[in-house]
Formats: sequence, C-alpha cells, structure tokens
Amino acid sequence: MNQLELRSISSPDVELYWNEMRPNDDIYFAIQFEIGEKGGRGQDLFQVMVATPEALMKRSNEFLISDRAYLIVQHWDWQRTEHEIRRIIESCAAQDFNQSVTKLQRYFRWEYE
Repeated sequence: MNQLELRSISSPDVELYWNEMRPNDDIYFAIQFEIGEKGGRGQDLFQVMVATPEALMKRSNEFLISDRAYLIVQHWDWQRTEHEIRRIIESCAAQDFNQSVTKLQRYFRWEYE
C-alpha cells in the first residue's frame, strides 16, 4: 500500500493560519493542497470548500446542495480543519496513486477533473 503525503496547503481566499476569525464569522472559502506519494516525485492539486451551514444557506438559492467538495464546519478552527484534511488524505491510501486519487475524489476536487 502506498502512503500519501500532503506537500503544501494554502488558500487563494484567506490566510489559513489567521486566528482572527470568530466562531460566528461567515466561513466560506477554498483550500487547495498538493498531494503526492510519500518519497516520490510529483504531486497533484486538490481543492475543497470550507463552509459553515449558515454560509452555505446564504449562498444557495437551490433546495438541495449536492456536491462532494465541501467540508462543513461549525466555526473556523485551522488546527482542527488541517487535522481532518490530513486524516482524510491518510484514509485514501491505496495500492497505487491512481487508486488513491479515485478515493480522494470522493472528498476533494482534483485538478484534472
């Protein structure tokens, strides 16, 4: 079984390590990260939207929100969010990288979709 490695993590929208956000803030932004095989070369880019239920409701005019690439959080907590992203990545390890990508796509958007 190959192991996956989180190589980088960032957001085009906010500073992830910024702890000025308060629990009642409107949380809705993208996080992107590069994942590769542990010890290997190369990596692929993945993205997920982080949002509170209230922020999703404000932005949706649809009855149903049906998309896999969301992490729904009660409030902003960078350490817990990063921990959950790492946990998901670990759980997607498979026999080869292609199989791992298939599992990762259950949770995140892949750059080649």
